[in-house]
Amino acid sequence: PAAASEGLLRVGRRARFDLGFAQCQLRGISAEEASFRIGNGLLELQEPNVGKLEVHSVGAPVAVTSTSKPVEVSLPSKHAAHASFFAASVDVQDHGASGVLEAHLAPPNIDSSIAAVSAHIESADAPITVLSGAPGEHLESHWGSAHQKPQLLASNETLADVKRFVAQGGSTPFVLSLRVNGPTLPHGVWQIMSTKAYLALSVDWLVLVSAGALLPRVFSAEVHVLGVGLGAKPAQVFSLLEQELQDVVAEFPVAWVPTSRDEPVLIYEKSGKHFHER
Repeated sequence: PAAASEGLLRVGRRARFDLGFAQCQLRGISAEEASFRIGNGLLELQEPNVGKLEVHSVGAPVAVTSTSKPVEVSLPSKHAAHASFFAASVDVQDHGASGVLEAHLAPPNIDSSIAAVSAHIESADAPITVLSGAPGEHLESHWGSAHQKPQLLASNETLADVKRFVAQGGSTPFVLSLRVNGPTLPHGVWQIMSTKAYLALSVDWLVLVSAGALLPRVFSAEVHVLGVGLGAKPAQVFSLLEQELQDVVAEFPVAWVPTSRDEPVLIYEKSGKHFHER
């Protein structure tokens, strides 16, 4: 369940995207108006060439990045705790009476004649990040209250399900895939497994050569992260997982498996408490 585009997408005057669960990274959409509705997963919009943008998310983190255009953002004040803004110039006004927060974000050295992207974003249960500029530039920032410390944003049921899955299996082999979503985070999954063999060989091959003995139980879960800033490294995310799943991480092998095949798989070594490439 994923949707992605690496090229430019020109859709005419109006575009509407209705997504359920999706890992959607969309670059260069060009339209007068564009609207997105997403359930869970992740929505990243890079360099939108859009006059009016509307995003309604149930539980998916939302990130909008524009390095060449200013962005005028509005969102419900009740969603502001999970929001963060980065730009050369950040002006935030919370109109409490109307229940709306507005932010004007401008990238460095912007020509005042360039029209802004007007973005209205609603995401009650997941982070909202808007970046006007490039992550490596010196940018001002504005953080919602939920970003004051690094933390995972997940229901207690999700983390309890993860722990229960591991505990109930006894000695049965397993592979747990945990996706940590967050704007500007590296794309991939954390895998916690009963044996490192699942990293060395494909599951199908291991099942074949073991005559079915290594057929694993599998479980997938998804959480969000807050308060780690821009461009967090896998080790920073792992420290949060370690806090929440301390007993599981202490007992079983853990690896970071990036989506891109050009990036290395990182395996956590408990003895030295460090990562090494596979």
